[in-house]
Amino acid sequence: MPKTLPPEFDPEWYSASYSDVSLSGLDPREHYRRFGRVLGRPPCGPPETKRQASPSSSKADKKLQPSSSAPVEAAPVGALPSPKLKKSAPPIIDRPQGLERSTVIAAVAAPKKASSNDGTFDLDDLAAAGGEPTQQVRDSYRRLLNLPGDRVGRTDQPTTCGSWAFRTGGTRIENASMVDGARLRLMLAGAERGNGVSLRAYQAQPSSPANLLMMGQGVQLPSEGPVLHDFELVHPLMPVLLELEGVEGFNSALALLPFPSLLPGGLHNAELKALQVEPSPMDDFWERSEVLLRETVGGKGWPERWVSCIATVGQEQGSKEEPGLAEVREWLLAVFGLDWHQSDDGASGGRGLILPRNSIPTIGALASRHLSENENAYLQGPYLVAEPADNRPKWSITLVADQAGDAAAPRVSGVLPETALRPARTPLAITLRPVPNSSHAAPPEQAAVVVEDALAILVDATTAAATARLLAAIKDVVPNVTEILIRAPDGLEGLQPALAAAPQGVQPRSVSYNASLREIAKDIRADTLLTLSDRVVLRDGAALCAVLEMLKRRDTAASASCALLAEKIVKKDVVLQPASGGLFPTGVSLVRGPSLTFGEPDVLQALPDLEYQVAANTLLFTAWRRAALADLQNVPGTRSSISEDVRLGLELLRSGYTNWCTTRVTARLSGPYAPRDEIDPVGPGFMAVPRWEDVLGKVTLVRELF
Repeated sequence: MPKTLPPEFDPEWYSASYSDVSLSGLDPREHYRRFGRVLGRPPCGPPETKRQASPSSSKADKKLQPSSSAPVEAAPVGALPSPKLKKSAPPIIDRPQGLERSTVIAAVAAPKKASSNDGTFDLDDLAAAGGEPTQQVRDSYRRLLNLPGDRVGRTDQPTTCGSWAFRTGGTRIENASMVDGARLRLMLAGAERGNGVSLRAYQAQPSSPANLLMMGQGVQLPSEGPVLHDFELVHPLMPVLLELEGVEGFNSALALLPFPSLLPGGLHNAELKALQVEPSPMDDFWERSEVLLRETVGGKGWPERWVSCIATVGQEQGSKEEPGLAEVREWLLAVFGLDWHQSDDGASGGRGLILPRNSIPTIGALASRHLSENENAYLQGPYLVAEPADNRPKWSITLVADQAGDAAAPRVSGVLPETALRPARTPLAITLRPVPNSSHAAPPEQAAVVVEDALAILVDATTAAATARLLAAIKDVVPNVTEILIRAPDGLEGLQPALAAAPQGVQPRSVSYNASLREIAKDIRADTLLTLSDRVVLRDGAALCAVLEMLKRRDTAASASCALLAEKIVKKDVVLQPASGGLFPTGVSLVRGPSLTFGEPDVLQALPDLEYQVAANTLLFTAWRRAALADLQNVPGTRSSISEDVRLGLELLRSGYTNWCTTRVTARLSGPYAPRDEIDPVGPGFMAVPRWEDVLGKVTLVRELF
């Protein structure tokens, strides 16, 4: 870039003529060097106007200018003066001289006559000059929708999306999305693409897939520069055909979007997001589309598709289903030949995909011919959660085998009894669920629920005042407490006044701050140990009753807890925010040595109204089976407030026990809480890598998709 300015450059005229100069904050000389020269702007005004345009012209100069010879009519008395009209300023960003608009600005494509009187197009009329590549795309469309054709049954012809023209060069689709369920938005690259290129899109109704409708008028692409264009959808799920015509240098091109709902904004975008492997979302979309297309169409010697029917359970009779599910039913029948019905028990003939309410099947599950290694298995699989308003992906959830009968988990049945449970290879469903508010108003005061169970309670004490409040609540809520143990860094020193609030007849005693729960469990008489932080607000025993019932109901359960809410001050009001709902595996890394990390996601969003298995429960509010703790092997190492709960939970899993948590009830913590996220509290060498798979198969897996 030249650093010198033209000798005639007039900074005052340049700044006054182009308003973007002052907006940029640059010196007029620097602005001209960097931008003005490139945009083809003149360095100064014409000689005859330069003096008038310059802001430095004085008032005296204006007085010397000749006045108009026309008489000036006096304004009526009391009339307002006429406003002075200013000349329109030049545009902030102007075009270089001689710029041809058609080279950089898209236009409406030339009309294309329909092949039928009803305004529809025949498949063979699209990109007719494209030769064999476009013919392969037409054949793929026919196979996908079971349409007749001379080459449909030939096994020597590939099934393809034909995306080559839209993945390279000036017609590369850089980005694509579904907008409001009514438009397909494409953004094309800015490279050169030649003159006279037209892009059109076609789609059919599910009831008549052979009769293609043009999605709007199409667009004539400029010879260079990016293009953003919206095509009007005929149906939010039916396959889309993209046609390029009039391309200089190569023949017409045709591409198939077999499952456009995988795009952002589409019903199945959560599926693409959960399985994304390519760095570019569009490359991932094309690769996933090719795989799903081939698996849906199949070929000679391929097994039948796994899912043969679909049923929904948990949907109340007459209840309103989510918008768009009726269109899913039409699409299922047109593409997969599947009927979707409502069932009280999910029973159906063949291998039925049983869905929770307000859920849709994933394309991967519908297309798959190998959902499991065992061809005769009763399947349970992961599911995805998306917001119904904009289909935004939120969560990927995998429940463990013990929860296969849970209403939240999709499953495939109809071959063997439920005892032959196997994991599915791919997500089975997408649940459309509004995401609840992360802040919760403090609940009103209620009458305390009394816990009748005999318990030993371990209190982690931090302050005398908090310990006194908790002990007073225990006296009201847990009348059958057998013993109270206090664990504090300094023992009972400074806590003596608080101990007076303990239930009558129960003398709290101190345990070593470094004592493990295994050691404490061996020293108590009750069958259940309850660990409580003095931050727990124990006003009502309802949550504790639910936790204890969950522990007693499952013989293999070693611990049970519930979702915790922590206090936060927002505009002088106390609101409750998610704190902990158990610890989950969050990542595996082998970069700097084996590392299995854990975290505390927002379970009230991911797992609402559910009982689920976790890697570990926090010690803040958890009921423990004394026998399970006492049977553990002695684990060497120094106690850590960060890692104690995770280490304990993994040891229980390794011993054959399970850890449960629920979001059906919640408990409250005083003060704020920072959920742990992607940390490795276990440390290297605690658990051998071959044991990881065993752990991951016994706990709920939760992954954020946003």
